Amino acid sequence: MVKSFQIDFDYPLEQDRRTIHLTAKIEVDSTRTYYTVTDIKTVSGIEAIPPRSIMKSKDEWVHVSSGRSTTLSVIIGRAIDTELRG
Repeated sequence: MVKSFQIDFDYPLEQDRRTIHLTAKIEVDSTRTYYTVTDIKTVSGIEAIPPRSIMKSKDEWVHVSSGRSTTLSVIIGRAIDTELRG
């Protein structure tokens, strides 16, 4: 069974010192090795970022596809950690 939940997070805009508030659906794979992030949208419902998968590797949130950490993977990972802690 796939567990899913919603997260909210603020993503910094590169050219600006402002952030944009986003929401996303998180699906946890059955082995809990990675998290699929979908429906990454603005509060007005506009899709902001394509779906992706992230995982925690050595206490760092990274993209499954590259094994690298980005601002996005870290921010989403922190929101996942917060949600899982309850």
